[in-house]
Amino acid sequence: MPVTEVLIMPLTAGSDIKDINSPAGKIVKDLVDTLHQQDGFQHVHLGTQIESPDVLQLMIDWDKLESHQKFMNSNGYPPLIKRIGSLLSSAPTIIHVDFATTEGSSAGALITALAAPVTECATFYLPSQSSSFASTAHSFMKTLKDNAPGVLGYAYGWSIEDVEHEGLGEGKKGKAFLLMIGWMSVQAHMDYRDTDAFKNSIDALRKEVKGASMYHVEWWSY
Repeated sequence: MPVTEVLIMPLTAGSDIKDINSPAGKIVKDLVDTLHQQDGFQHVHLGTQIESPDVLQLMIDWDKLESHQKFMNSNGYPPLIKRIGSLLSSAPTIIHVDFATTEGSSAGALITALAAPVTECATFYLPSQSSSFASTAHSFMKTLKDNAPGVLGYAYGWSIEDVEHEGLGEGKKGKAFLLMIGWMSVQAHMDYRDTDAFKNSIDALRKEVKGASMYHVEWWSY
């Protein structure tokens, strides 16, 4: 089953990762080049969060979870992680998400969402995977597609592993539901949030969740 690794890395302030001739840029370029050499690797998108420019996010598509696990168990993985660690201001976050088999989504849909000028990344935290929430999310996205002229594509899916979030309670884990929406611009998203269509549909989406986060990412490549 195809799976997407979502890797979020808080960087030390001033890390010039877009310049491949800078020390930070060379390390990130090395990471991307190494990924391309791995069995089962398919695609990688990388970008920085607009609201937090020192946070780097990678969306890495694998043919299956075992391929990523094989890479993490390889001899070349620890030294690579050590080099990446020199860039970090705090621990990175890694989760795996199934965008490919959730009803109304697909791996191809994710690529479309990430090809947009900006992507809204919304995460909802629930005690467990919920078919009713997935159905509500599907309806939410249909409303968005019908009413938001600035939307270019979207994908969504559940985390493979259980995750922690303060909204779930101390020491408790649950599932994360990730929603990736490609927009023409951040302003296009903000304009949609002011509409009755959004306000009427978001309330239903919030009923089951114990926590949520949202930000925007601009993707780029070397």
